[in-house]
Amino acid sequence: MNHYTIQLMLKDGLPDNAGQSLERDTKRYTGIRTGKVRTSRTFTIITEREEKAIREFAEHALKDPVIHDLYMGKLFTGGSFQRYLYLAKLPGVTDDEGVSTQKTFSDYFHQNTGNEEQFIFTGELYYFEHPLEDNELETLGRELLGNPLINHIEYGPLKSHIDYIPTVKIKSHIRIRKIPVDLSDKELTALSREMLLSLDPEEMRIIRDHYGSAKTQKKRDLHGMSADPTDCELEIIGQTWSEHCKHKEFNALINYKDLDTGEEKQIDSLFKNVYFPFNHDHP
Repeated sequence: MNHYTIQLMLKDGLPDNAGQSLERDTKRYTGIRTGKVRTSRTFTIITEREEKAIREFAEHALKDPVIHDLYMGKLFTGGSFQRYLYLAKLPGVTDDEGVSTQKTFSDYFHQNTGNEEQFIFTGELYYFEHPLEDNELETLGRELLGNPLINHIEYGPLKSHIDYIPTVKIKSHIRIRKIPVDLSDKELTALSREMLLSLDPEEMRIIRDHYGSAKTQKKRDLHGMSADPTDCELEIIGQTWSEHCKHKEFNALINYKDLDTGEEKQIDSLFKNVYFPFNHDHP
């Protein structure tokens, strides 16, 4: 199989609105000064087809000749840019744009890919004019642009190519781990971080108290279960208590400050205070 990386970048002279917006937001919310920012889109294609055919596909099906420059086999390294930040989907995370591009690929080459495994993956590539430190690039990647639960995030000095391919490689090894939760607050926080449960200290304490209660222990013993929860149990709790399922952020007590006017106020649940079309009780 051949491995190709295609990059689409706006032509010089065209306004990079996404880059300008990121430069402003980064300064406003983090205090980091990025200098000029350029953005681009990458497509990683794994195929048996030769480079000439893939270049023609990219030119005809991906590139807009009016606004895009196309790079294949190498990345943009021109100008005064000194650092890059690259985000893509982690293995197993749905890449909708990659799936759509794969359908376009099938139509272009008149082939039926059917239910084949995904072989086209997309990513976002950012170039920064200032020589940002690694911790600054990590802040941008984790807090403004991506989410380490779903994104591969890499950064550093400019490089000529991207090697990342989000393939899933799992050896079959069935193992059930028992996870002690009778821990200190600091240890509970570390456990949540290690297992990517994304649960805050209060939620972790509730889990600890639940499994530590005599009532819970009696029920578990009755059914032949271990005193400690298994890794699967904690994963289920983390999923059902997640932002995605429970919308904790929308339901939270939010301290809001308007950075333009200086106005500050506290919002007790966005669901309760903001009008939504489905909220029929709202006047």
